[in-house]
Amino acid sequence: MSYFGGTRLRIFAREYQNRLHKVAHKKYVRVCRDDARSGFYSIAGPYTSIILVLMYVGTMVGDKQKELREVRKQKVTQRELSLAQENDLMRQWLVETEKDYANVPVPGGRGSEGLLEGGGGASAG
Repeated sequence: MSYFGGTRLRIFAREYQNRLHKVAHKKYVRVCRDDARSGFYSIAGPYTSIILVLMYVGTMVGDKQKELREVRKQKVTQRELSLAQENDLMRQWLVETEKDYANVPVPGGRGSEGLLEGGGGASAG
């Protein structure tokens, strides 16, 4: 017994049956191979490779973005550190200059009446 598209054929002669089986097998194998070539594999191959390439590119882009983000963070932290160091240096310089010029009278400031009235000191000319 053989099944061809749902039709049942009975072949009584054995040689015809064998020949028919061979033909059916060849056709079946050929159809399967053609389906495999033109059908699933021909579609799945390129799509799979495209998907893999897109995944690879996506991971590379993601890694690059992550790397750039980390570089930006490092630059920001370095800039903040340098600004903090500059602020500390400026504060230290202000404290030192205030100590150095603490006793110098400023015109219009406290203790400058003697300079203006008497005309003495460094401003006398």
